This record gives sequence, C-alpha cells and structure tokens, in this order.
Amino acid sequence: MKIGIKTSMIYTLFSAIVFSLLHSVNILGGLPINQVLSQFITTLSSGLYYVVVYMAAKNIALPIIFHGLWDYISLSEITKTYPIVNWIIIFPVLAQLIASLVVIFSHRKYFMDK
Repeated sequence: MKIGIKTSMIYTLFSAIVFSLLHSVNILGGLPINQVLSQFITTLSSGLYYVVVYMAAKNIALPIIFHGLWDYISLSEITKTYPIVNWIIIFPVLAQLIASLVVIFSHRKYFMDK
C-alpha cells in the first residue's frame, strides 16, 4: 500500500509528538516545567530522528540502540559532574533535527510505503 508524502509526513510528525508527550509525564514526578519543555523539544527532535532512521533502515533495532545510548548519557550522573555537558547536548539535538528534516525533504521515497 502506497501512501502520499503528505500523509507520511503527518504520520512522522504525529509519531514524534506522541514520543515527546510520553516523555512529558515526568512533570508528574516533580520535574519543573522549564525542564519538561526542554525535554519535550529534545524528545521531539529525537523522535523525528528515530522515525527517519527506522524508515531508512527498515529496521527498529537502530532507533532502539540510539535511544538506549541517549538514555545512558542523559540518565548517568555525568551532567551533575560536568554541567557543561548540558550545553554540549544541544549540538547533537540540533544535528538530529537538521538531519531529520534534510532526509525527510530530500528523500521522500523513504516515506512512501511499498
């Protein structure tokens, strides 16, 4: 079944938004709103990236590995030991977002189901 590029873009964005919203429940655990918003933006970017990786590779293993590595870095105590890491993390997030948008718009065929 083929779907149009507009439909697949909507599915991609929807998937990334759901991914972000699922991570936003951390507010219930007492996370301040500014950190929840920051996490929402970060996970939205990551969600787009994971969809792009999945669609390009046709394999769920790569996004799972990337997510696991990201969780390891973000959940470790490294940001408390080295606060500069919080600023350094901005660069891979921006790179993910830019790479995702470039791939989505330049390789539309990956977002067309066969």
